[in-house]
Amino acid sequence: MDLNLDGIFGPSGKLSQSLPTYEPRPQQLEMAKAVARCANEGSHLLIEAGTGTGKTLAYLTPLIAWAVENNKKVLIATYTKTLQQQLVENDLPLLHQTLDIEFRHALCLGVQNYVCPKRLERASEAGLFDSRESVTHLKRIRRWVKETQAGLMQELDFEPDRDLWNRICCESDYCKLLNCRENDRSFYWKARKRQHSAHILVANHHLFFANMATGGNVLPKCDAVVLDEAHNVESVAVSYLGLQITNTGVHYLLDRIFGRAGGGLVKALRSIPADLLEKVSRATVECRSATDDMFENVSGRIAAYKPTFRVREPGFVENLLEQPLLALQTAMEDVRKSLGRQLNEAEFPLGIVDEGESVRSADGENAEELSVYCDRVRTLRENLRSFLAQEGEQCVYWVEFTSGSRAHRVSLRMAPIDISATLRTRFFDEVAPVVLTSATLTLNHSFAFIQKRLGLSANSMRVRESDSSGVREEDSVRTPVQTASVGSPFDFREQALLYIANDLPEPSGVRGNFDDAVVERALQVVKASRGRAFVLCTSHRMVRNCAERFEEEFLGFTVLRQGEKPRARLLEDFSEDVDSVLIGTQTFWQGIDVPGEALQCVVLTKLPFAVPDNPLVEARMELLEAEGIDPFYNYQVPQAILLLRQGFGRLIRHRNDFGVVAILDPRVVTKRYGKLFINSLPECAQTTVLEDIARFFSERRES
Repeated sequence: MDLNLDGIFGPSGKLSQSLPTYEPRPQQLEMAKAVARCANEGSHLLIEAGTGTGKTLAYLTPLIAWAVENNKKVLIATYTKTLQQQLVENDLPLLHQTLDIEFRHALCLGVQNYVCPKRLERASEAGLFDSRESVTHLKRIRRWVKETQAGLMQELDFEPDRDLWNRICCESDYCKLLNCRENDRSFYWKARKRQHSAHILVANHHLFFANMATGGNVLPKCDAVVLDEAHNVESVAVSYLGLQITNTGVHYLLDRIFGRAGGGLVKALRSIPADLLEKVSRATVECRSATDDMFENVSGRIAAYKPTFRVREPGFVENLLEQPLLALQTAMEDVRKSLGRQLNEAEFPLGIVDEGESVRSADGENAEELSVYCDRVRTLRENLRSFLAQEGEQCVYWVEFTSGSRAHRVSLRMAPIDISATLRTRFFDEVAPVVLTSATLTLNHSFAFIQKRLGLSANSMRVRESDSSGVREEDSVRTPVQTASVGSPFDFREQALLYIANDLPEPSGVRGNFDDAVVERALQVVKASRGRAFVLCTSHRMVRNCAERFEEEFLGFTVLRQGEKPRARLLEDFSEDVDSVLIGTQTFWQGIDVPGEALQCVVLTKLPFAVPDNPLVEARMELLEAEGIDPFYNYQVPQAILLLRQGFGRLIRHRNDFGVVAILDPRVVTKRYGKLFINSLPECAQTTVLEDIARFFSERRES
C-alpha cells in the first residue's frame, strides 16, 4: 500500500487543506501508520488511543487505501450510535473529499429497521389494528413509503407504535422464506446489495455479534474488521452468544399467532376451517395460562429484595410449557397443511418455486409466515428445554426480575462464562487484520487483561478441563498480534484537576453513613463548579438520593436525572443548558461527548466495582478461583479501573476544555489497590482540599 500518511495528516497535509479547523496531531499520524502496518502484514492490532487523538480518521484512511488497492471489504463496528453517526455523516464524507481515492461505503442496520412493503400491504388490507393511533400511524407510513428511498424507521418524523412497526417491518426469517432478495421493492435487500459493493461498511457491535451468532447471515463477508470502543466487546459478545427467554416475549409471540384482542396471524387467514381455528385458539389460551403459571413459579424463587437469582441445578422449576407449546405447534402445522391443500387446488402455489417465483395469494403468504412462526415456537420449546436442563458447558444460568409500569418482566438467562476461546476460533483465527481500539484498553500500560478476556493472548497454554488426561492445548491466536498505545494530545496537567475526598467514610461501613456523606460532598462539589457537571453513580438509589438533595437546595441551576427523559433528550438538554447538572448511572460513564463549557466537572461517587453477586460476575470469579487466580485483583479491579477511566474521559474533549474530576470514594487512598486506580488516570494536578475546586475554576474562567 503506497500511501503518504505524512502528506495527509501533516501540518500542510490534505486534511489541513480540506478542513480549516483540523489540528495535526502526532498521535493520530502514529496510529494511522500502525494500522497501515497491520493491514499490510495481515496481523491483528490492539491500539489504545487517548482522548483527542482523532482515531476514526487514523484507522479509516489507511484501511480505505488498503481496501481499494486489494479489492477488499472492511467492516467498522462501534458500540454507540453517536460514533456510528459520526463515521457516516462526518468522517467518511470528509475522506471522500480529501483522499485521491474512489471508494464506496455503506451503513449496515438490523433488518427490523426497514419497512417491508409486502407486510405493510397485508397489514393495511387485514385491518389488524383497533386503536386510533395505530390506524393514523399506518396511514402516515403508507404515504411515506411511496416517497422514501431507504425505507428506514429513523426517517419517520414520528415514533410509530411498537406493535404496529413489528407487524410491518422486515424480519430475517420471513424475508428469507419469501425470497425477498429477488424483489426490487425490498428496502432491506436494496441496502444489502449496496453493502456487497462497498469497500467500507459501518455497523454496531450488536449487529456484528448477531452476525457471528447466526453464522454470518446478517452481514456481507468482510476481509478486515475494526472494533472501535473495543472495551465493550466482551459484554456485547456475551449477550449474543447466550440465551434469553422472557415471559413478555412468550406472550408477544402468542399474540402474533392468535391475538387476544382480535388480531394475530391465524385470524387473518381467510380460508381456514372453523375447527382448525378453534384448535389454534385453544392451544394459545393454554400456552398463555402455562406461561403465567410457569413464570409465577420462577418468580417465587426470587427474594423480594433481589432482582436476580442464580440457577445452579437443572430442573429448578417444572417445564409447564412443553406440552402446550407442542400442541400449538401441531395445530399450526395442521393449519399450514390445510392451506397448502386449498391453495394447490386453487392453483395458487404455496411457497417459493425453484425459479424464485414469489407467493401469489394473501393466504399463501400468510401460510409462509405461519411456517416462520412454527419454527419460532419450536425454537422456544428447544430453548426452554436447554435452559432447564442446563445443557451448555461452562455456562452460567440465572433469572432476572424487572418491575415495570404495566407488567413484571421475568427473564431466563444463560451466558458463557468465558468467551475467549469462542472469539479466538470463530473470529480472530478466521479474519485478519482485526483492529481493536479504544481510549481504555490497558492496565498499567499493559494489554494483557483485555487480550486474555478476548482470546488474543499470545503463547499462552492451559489444561483443557474436559480432558482428564491433562493434555495441554495451545490457547494462543494463530494470527500475530501487535499492540500500540498513542497518548492524548491534551495537556491534562494544565487542563484538569483531580479532587479526592479522602475524609469520607468507606462504603464498606454502614450504608447510610457513606451514602449521606457522598450526597453532601457531591452537592458541595457542584456548588463549587456552579453546575456544568455530570454526577456519575453506581446505583439508581444514589441517583435518586443525589437528585432529591440537590433539588431541596434550590441551587439555581437545572437538575437532570436519568430516567425522567430518554438518554438522548437528557444529553441534549444538558448541552443546551450550560449551568445544569446531570445525574446518572453506568450508561453515562462512557460513550458521551460534551465538549466546551457545558461539562466542566465530573463527580464519580463510588469506584465502579461490578456487583459481586451478579450471577455472571460470580461465575467468572469462581472460574478464576478454580484456576488458582485471585479474582479480585485479576478481574474485579481491572474491570473497575477501565470503567473509572471511561468516567474520567468524559471531562476533557477538546484542547480548550478544562475541568475537575472528583472521586468521592476514599478507598483510592485507604486501600492497597487504590494506587492502581489513580495511576491509571492521566497525569494531572491532585488535591484533597475542597476549596481548591472553586479556586481552580476561578483562575481559568477569569482568564
